[in-house]
Amino acid sequence: MSVGETVVPVGGPRKIFRFDLYSAIYGEDIGLRSWRLRSVTDAEGRALAFDHRDGEVLVEAAAPVPAETALKLKFEIEGNFLVRPGGDNYWELGLGGGAWFPQPDLNGQLYDFHSIVRVKKPFVPFASGRTIRRESDGDENILETKTENPVAFPAVLAGSYQWEEETRNGVTIRVATYAMKNSRAMKQLAGLAFGIIESYERFLGPFPFPEYNILEINTWGFGQAPPGILFITKEAFNPLMGETNQLFSQGINERFAHEIAHQYWGQVVKMPSSEEQWLTESFAEYSAAIFLKTFKGNATYNSLLAHWKSNASQAAKIAPIPLANRISIPNDPASRFLDRTYLVYDKGAYLLASLHKEMGDQNFLTFFKSYQKSFRWKFGSTKTVEGILQWLTKKDYGPFFAENYWGTGMPKD
Repeated sequence: MSVGETVVPVGGPRKIFRFDLYSAIYGEDIGLRSWRLRSVTDAEGRALAFDHRDGEVLVEAAAPVPAETALKLKFEIEGNFLVRPGGDNYWELGLGGGAWFPQPDLNGQLYDFHSIVRVKKPFVPFASGRTIRRESDGDENILETKTENPVAFPAVLAGSYQWEEETRNGVTIRVATYAMKNSRAMKQLAGLAFGIIESYERFLGPFPFPEYNILEINTWGFGQAPPGILFITKEAFNPLMGETNQLFSQGINERFAHEIAHQYWGQVVKMPSSEEQWLTESFAEYSAAIFLKTFKGNATYNSLLAHWKSNASQAAKIAPIPLANRISIPNDPASRFLDRTYLVYDKGAYLLASLHKEMGDQNFLTFFKSYQKSFRWKFGSTKTVEGILQWLTKKDYGPFFAENYWGTGMPKD
């Protein structure tokens, strides 16, 4: 893998640059994946000193780089990182983010992404960004893409896929099924996605990407949302076929809507640190709830509200939302996972529901749309959430957030 990056020091000169870059990762379905950084060179072709270990790499420039001056770097990386999960006929890079190429800290991940992917036939490639070219060359399929705005967490996937696409109102949705073509599912999921996007555009603004790839992952029970992509597991494609499909397809509309909302919350408005993760997860969760209230009615919304409140009340005793990712429960990773989830997803969504109830539809939906517009392709923060709420309502929401977000309180009914 050849990776070219341009970095710009902010605030002062810098000679040493630190990036996250996997050394190795292990998963039950993928075994051991290893990365080895072979070389780093600058724009003049000079070999630069580097140290790559423990998931990090330090690179030493040939001379100090002044602030606001671009430094171009080229990384040559090798390893067995194109592992097929469970031996299936596909591989993926970037599922859920991750340092599969050199990346700065979270608050520095604001970059354009340009990819050229060549794969052996019959594999078909997909990647974040607008398609520049998709062509065949001998025994290879080639895809070139480029993003038009700064993103984080880009992804590339290639495998035994067949796909169909449809364009409405300037957005192309491409649905790809694994191994076998499933035209019925392709049409159904594209229609559902267009409906969700149309709903979101009313209170979040224009859909941020010209192309959206919905890709089937050959396992169960999750979705992920890299820029311009939705990885969704196979129960979404055959929700009524077999007991396992039916088990995991419960709540599939909510999961689908949640992941599409991440194109706004997580890509357009970015989180600067793990302490601010509610800006992506809670805001996506609540956007999905607004859609479902329109799509399925008040009963579905009220059910979600009761679910959030129950989980939030349990986890609120453990930690405030900003510290959710720091919870540690020795010898009980399951409880730690649940408490984190209940805070970042459920309590945050419940806070937004409480604000919505107090503010009313018009003010609250204006708040969402204003925040998207003000922080489009930028980093958000809870502080600026407070600021926009105060600007809209002329009310000081500092005490609300001090008690319920920064603290362990719960909003009063």
